[in-house]
Amino acid sequence: MKDLMEALSNMANNYEISCSRGIFPDARTNAYIATVSRAGGMTTFEENARKMVKYYNELMGTSYYIKAQGRGDNRLARCEAAGIETSRARVAQSLPLSVAPRADLYLYTR
Repeated sequence: MKDLMEALSNMANNYEISCSRGIFPDARTNAYIATVSRAGGMTTFEENARKMVKYYNELMGTSYYIKAQGRGDNRLARCEAAGIETSRARVAQSLPLSVAPRADLYLYTR
C-alpha cells in the first residue's frame, strides 16, 4: 500500500493539488490522499487516481479502492437547497458528493 500511496501523492503533486500527507503525523488515518475541488463533478485527478488504483489492483492482485468523502460549509443549507431530505446529525461530518464543493480522497482495502 505504501508504494501506491506514494504514487498517488506524486500524481497529486503533478496536478498541483496540495497533498498534506506527512504534515499531520497524529492524523487518525494513513489512508488520506488529498482534498480536491468538486465544483464541476468528479475531477480529472480523481478519475485518473481511480484508474491508477484499478490498474494496480489488476497488476498486483490486490483490492484497493478510493473513497471520496464530501466536505464543505453550510452543510444542512446545501442539502436543503438541492432538495435532499436530511437532518443536521446526518450531515455533521460530511456531505453527499452531489452537493459537496470539495472532497477528501482516501485509499482503502476491501
